Amino acid sequence: MLSLIRISAAASLILVGIASAPAVIIEGGDGTGNTTAPTDDPGWSNVGVLNGDSCVYLGNGWVISASHVGLGSVTFGSSSYAAIGSSYTRLYDPSNPSQAADLIMFQLQTTPTGLSGLTVSSTEPTAGAQIDAIGNGLNRATNETFWDGDWNVVSGSVLGGYAGYYWGSGATKRWGTNTLAGRASVDDGSGITESLKTTFSSGGSDNEMQAAAGDSGGGVFYKRGSSWELAGIMLAVDFYSGQPGDTAVFGNSTYSADLSVYSGEIAQVMSVPEPSILALALTGSIAGWFFWRRRTAAR
Repeated sequence: MLSLIRISAAASLILVGIASAPAVIIEGGDGTGNTTAPTDDPGWSNVGVLNGDSCVYLGNGWVISASHVGLGSVTFGSSSYAAIGSSYTRLYDPSNPSQAADLIMFQLQTTPTGLSGLTVSSTEPTAGAQIDAIGNGLNRATNETFWDGDWNVVSGSVLGGYAGYYWGSGATKRWGTNTLAGRASVDDGSGITESLKTTFSSGGSDNEMQAAAGDSGGGVFYKRGSSWELAGIMLAVDFYSGQPGDTAVFGNSTYSADLSVYSGEIAQVMSVPEPSILALALTGSIAGWFFWRRRTAAR
């Protein structure tokens, strides 16, 4: 039996139902790789740190993350950017406007330097397609661990047992890949969200990934034709019954908000001008008012 937990560094790691996600765990090597942008970069620099978890810069001054990550200043590279608190926006299921999703957007007081906007998927990625996931989270223990059916650590694989990795200490921005295994409507305790599902498999895709604590709010990217799109936001992982809470086990899945469902609302929110444009417009209005006052007084 599988249960879900959110993958937020700030949240309790084991919850009844769903759990929030940590840093991307990768199967290959000793787990320390993939800490710089991949050769075919889907948007590495657009993924930042928010409240110890992850977020993605969309463009026009706007950031998207998981609702359970919360509002706060964000960091892209070595630069920090303050949020405009009044811009905080919760996203909702368009087919059920009263149902909040575990997704938020907010605008930054200044536009991040050197970051361009992303294309948000407006249609669901093809089933079985490869995705790239980028998030900030806990590292992985160097060696693979094996458990028997009662979750006792054993020296090697056993019939009816499990295999995977313990989460390590420290958090690192990392990317990994996986293939889309389906979709689900996920209730992680912070909203019901239409989500994409990937499953952590031994010998799966190159750089096979599973989310971990700190990955909540991180980006899932899909290449449609020759162009990368932001297809999802990581929210939660599932656990086997009895599974240690600080582990990524083969057969676990990661659930990421399917942004194609929310793309219309995202576009509507992003139509608000970026802060610098708002400031310029306000300055122009004030200057125009003083000019009108001076001309009126001179009559």
